[in-house]
Amino acid sequence: MFLLSNKAESYIEKLIKIITPSIFFIPLILNSNFYFPFVTPRTFLFRLIVTIIFALYLVLFVFSKEKYKSFGTKILLAYISFAFILTLSSLFGGDFLYSFWENAERMEGLLGLYYLIAFFVVLVGVYHRKKSWQFLLYVTSFASFIIAYIALSQALGIDLLLASSGGARVSATLGNPTYLAAYALIHMFLAAYLLLKNTKRRLSFELIGFYVLDLILIILEIFSRNKEE
Repeated sequence: MFLLSNKAESYIEKLIKIITPSIFFIPLILNSNFYFPFVTPRTFLFRLIVTIIFALYLVLFVFSKEKYKSFGTKILLAYISFAFILTLSSLFGGDFLYSFWENAERMEGLLGLYYLIAFFVVLVGVYHRKKSWQFLLYVTSFASFIIAYIALSQALGIDLLLASSGGARVSATLGNPTYLAAYALIHMFLAAYLLLKNTKRRLSFELIGFYVLDLILIILEIFSRNKEE
């Protein structure tokens, strides 16, 4: 029986941990050559990266099931159950192909859900330590800091990198002010967790900066609405 050496296993795991954080910088990517420049290239890139890391994870799982198993977590079981129910409803719906692929504007559907579950399987199966999870939170917080900086430039009329596609309502690189609001809100909680949880670590510039930039954006939004009234 062929066994995976410890050295090879270590290399594969490190490769996964090198590739995975790049996913959190996908919101910074857009391509005007696509009909939907904010959605299509990001979805293709996300699915490509997930396919690579999931394939690498399967190699680890086949040869070291006990170490890399991720199917015992209740959250993952809940996601799989949710996907199973949606799959059944799609099978008995009016248009399974549309349910599976969705449309080019959103690119979600069942396929998008399956990729999200595959991504979660990799995270749970490979990132076993608390520090490794915190590292991912720092990475996505740093990415959100960059996006908040771009949004601030749009609010000030500087339009760093690109102009807001939402007009007076800034959208940064997300293409939609509503998406930016949801993205910023999630990262406000993540940044707060990191600031409060790691009392021994010096406060990171990007974490504090994220809150400062968001506060400035909120103030600018309030002033702009008062002027309109």
